[in-house]
Parts: sequence; C-alpha cells; structure tokens
Amino acid sequence: MLGPVDAIVTDPPYAETSLGWDKWPDGWPEAARKLTSSMWCFGSLRMFMDRQSEFASWKLSQDVIW
Repeated sequence: MLGPVDAIVTDPPYAETSLGWDKWPDGWPEAARKLTSSMWCFGSLRMFMDRQSEFASWKLSQDVIW
C-alpha cells in the first residue's frame, strides 16, 4: 500500500450501466481516506446519491459543475 499522499484525483466507474467495465469498486472511498484527506472525485449526482454511505466520512467542501 502507498504511504500518505497530498491528494487523490479520480474518475471511478459510475455503475450506472450494465456494461462490464462500469462496475463500482467497493470500499475504495475508505481506502482513499487512509491515504489522504483531500480528494477530487468526478461523478454524477446519481452515483453520489447511490453511494452516499461510502462517502459519509468525507466532508464536501466544493461542488464543481462543468
């Protein structure tokens, strides 16, 4: 496992389709939390709502829409 890092920038699969590559990697938000306290995570509102329990220990500080 890696040591502490300054930030994680990620665009995980959203798990919104039935395509083989679009599978949610269970437990990754908690694994990321062990490495850093700063994460930029691309996603959809649906993805975050469906997985809100996995992000419960994270504090939202910015919501960037582009």
